[in-house]
Amino acid sequence: MKNALEDWYGANVVNDNEIDYSLLVIYIVLFLFTFILQYWQNQIVKANHLFLYNKVKGIVEEIERLSTNDLQYPQIYDAIVEDMPLQLAKRDGRVCQVPRLMLVTKDIVLLRPGQKAPCNCELVDGKELHQGEKLERQMQVCEETDAIEPLELVEARVTSSPINHNLENLFTEQENLLQFEAQINDAVHRINERILIPLFFVLSLLLTAYRFFNADDESLFHTRFVFAVPFLVALPLICPLYPVIIYLIKTTNNRQVFNAFGIVSQTTKDLVAILSALTTVAIIDKKGILSLPEPSIRKVMFFKSKGTKEPDDGDDDSTIPEILNLSSIQVSDDEWELDFDESSWALHLPSLLPMAYNMVLNSCAHNSDFARFLDHLSVVADSVPRTIATANRRCMCQLPIRIGFLQSPGGSPIPAALKNDGVTMGVYARQPGDPPVSGIVKHRTPLEMAFCTVQMDEHSLHSHLSSQGTAKLILDACTHFWSGEKVMPLTVKERRLSIDFHRRHSMTGHCLALAYRPVFGQIDQGLIGKYIELPLLGTLSSSETVHLVHSQSTDDLLQQNGINPAKVVTNSQDFINDVFTGQILCGLVALQYEAMPWATKLVELLDNACVRPVFFSKENELRSRVFAEKLGLEAGWNCHITLAEDEDKAGKRKIPAMEIFSCSTKSKISKLNGRFAKSDALLANLDLESFARNSPTRRQSLLTSDEDKVAPIPNKAQLPTGIDEVRPHLEAVDNVPLLVGLFTDCNTTSTLEMITIMQDYKEVVACIGSSLNSFNTQIHRKANLSISVDPLQCSSCKHEKAAINLSLKGSLSAISVASRLTQMSTDMHLNQMQCLKLPAIIGCARHRMASVRASLLFLLFASTLFSLTVVLSSLFFLPIIFTELQV
Repeated sequence: MKNALEDWYGANVVNDNEIDYSLLVIYIVLFLFTFILQYWQNQIVKANHLFLYNKVKGIVEEIERLSTNDLQYPQIYDAIVEDMPLQLAKRDGRVCQVPRLMLVTKDIVLLRPGQKAPCNCELVDGKELHQGEKLERQMQVCEETDAIEPLELVEARVTSSPINHNLENLFTEQENLLQFEAQINDAVHRINERILIPLFFVLSLLLTAYRFFNADDESLFHTRFVFAVPFLVALPLICPLYPVIIYLIKTTNNRQVFNAFGIVSQTTKDLVAILSALTTVAIIDKKGILSLPEPSIRKVMFFKSKGTKEPDDGDDDSTIPEILNLSSIQVSDDEWELDFDESSWALHLPSLLPMAYNMVLNSCAHNSDFARFLDHLSVVADSVPRTIATANRRCMCQLPIRIGFLQSPGGSPIPAALKNDGVTMGVYARQPGDPPVSGIVKHRTPLEMAFCTVQMDEHSLHSHLSSQGTAKLILDACTHFWSGEKVMPLTVKERRLSIDFHRRHSMTGHCLALAYRPVFGQIDQGLIGKYIELPLLGTLSSSETVHLVHSQSTDDLLQQNGINPAKVVTNSQDFINDVFTGQILCGLVALQYEAMPWATKLVELLDNACVRPVFFSKENELRSRVFAEKLGLEAGWNCHITLAEDEDKAGKRKIPAMEIFSCSTKSKISKLNGRFAKSDALLANLDLESFARNSPTRRQSLLTSDEDKVAPIPNKAQLPTGIDEVRPHLEAVDNVPLLVGLFTDCNTTSTLEMITIMQDYKEVVACIGSSLNSFNTQIHRKANLSISVDPLQCSSCKHEKAAINLSLKGSLSAISVASRLTQMSTDMHLNQMQCLKLPAIIGCARHRMASVRASLLFLLFASTLFSLTVVLSSLFFLPIIFTELQV
């Protein structure tokens, strides 16, 4: 009986402890599997690089198959695509606008006045211009007319293609390591490979050796167990299936994300890992993405009489200002209409009709002429302190259509009697801008200018002059205003109210003054196409003072000024005296960019999903705050940071006085010069701070609204000013820069640096930008997730809509090709409605990633417990619990 029991026990001990030689075969297979797994992982990394390469190659091959003769280029000076980097160039024997990314070496580009070089290029004289540099230009005065010659285009040869620089950034930018990937690396490489595996291996080796020397012969614990058990302990911790499991999870999750967005696979990134950890969504483009492509009319201001009786001299209350609010209403996906907020707007139709007439005469049909004038002003503004050349004149055809001035929206915007090309003239003055405003780093006042059109009338003997420009210059040229019933003299009161309205709305948007007068005589061909620079210095003698009566007929006004209908205007002085002065003020128009409904909804959904939306605005603080509040972002105190460097600290370049006030005309001082000097004296004490506190219009309910109360907010919290101060602030003060939702005065460099700072402080950033902006390439590559969106390309002007659709949405459009080139740097290309799915997908990704983390943790803990059980079995001299096949 005893012998039988010993035989049974010995047989079971051998069964429990014997490790078959088949384990050697298993180890060999695992060894080969490890090499195969390493090769497979290298192939995956190579495939990821090839995915981007093949993506770029496919787009390039598609472009190469196109014939350059079939490409449709956008119209020259097309205002709808002004935010897309376009460059005038000579292609196929014609001048066209070429997208910047499509410029190639040896292309001949035409540099506009004040334009920065789109790439490295070489001038005809051999001078080299690097990307971003400006060419110095000199004004030329026409000796015959005393007018300023328009600055001409300068030819240059492209020496480096911009697409090469973009491709270098595309393939050299390294992806940022996500939190989930860092956790996997820590678990597999740092904890398992560096801690658990060496610890358990050495411990099991020592324990099995101790057991071998101290076990009796009956246990049959042979020498091979001393080396086999440690490997049995280490094998579960190695877990060679980890890469396979993670790859399958990533592939499955990406496929579900693409299906949720309704798009094909466009990236190899782990989208669920990124979306689940997402903390910030940065929006870096505005026009066409967050707002309409063009600003829409927000307010119109005009003056009206209180009563019908003739006012007495000195009665300042005979007229009152009237302001009407308007809103843009979305009719369809690509169509917007303008409407009045007040239902009683028709009562003011007599005052609105002259403004509509001005908008029709000086319409968007002259955009190309105004664009050339704006290029000229950009050069002038560089030498005038605190000024900027602003494209404040925009398409306003919707207002004449809304009030019924234009009966047929699909017809010509100009009445039949005025169907001619007309004459356009640009007038400007080198008036320094308003004093710096406390709290605003880059405060620039629009350069004083007026853009005039002169239309011949076939049914009368006179022409029609319509002017649009800054309020101060227009008011200096006006002697009367339209009150809705009659023409009345322009007094100090109307001037002050108009200046206040213009200053307020030019700080937060765009503002234009509209004026009109009939013109008798003709403009000489030698003066047409040139610009008039008004001299600033001069005095008005008492003998030249004009005493204005309260109302005059047009004939009396012409007789008093001695206007000869047969006179030909041949020089700038005659143009100022006989054409530009004596205008009638029609009113003022304030324009602002309206936030699109989908953008406000996206911001709200991201807030609800606990993701911080951040808007990187290229505009100054005041304009950015107004638009950010429309989006639903917090833009009050302690909620916005400017990324522009403080000019007081940077040291502003001093401009000589002779350069600022140089008079480029040799004519005598006219009556207009006296009004300039007079108006300067009257408005010398009207700085912006006194305007914000004590302006009479602030005490009138008609001139105040929530939008009007926007003013500079003192930096009480001492937030950083400039991108260079953000990192020191985060290190020494607090983390407020990582909490704000608005950054102002941004450019490509500062935006890229700020996103880098966010990532350095463990923020996961998604970037949404325009698919037409080629300067976003580096930002898209730096962000953890980049999304390109096609900007809205509708126009507020119905007369241009068909041409816009043809030029921008054609299958062979140069813009569509450039958009594809820009999309190479992005991870996904979505439309506006698909972007609204992002918050919901973020919530699903968080739930999915929580499940993945729990599953992987369970696998890690189970492997650790498995190895620990084998170690404990050796410690307590127990039979080996798991066989090699179970492991």
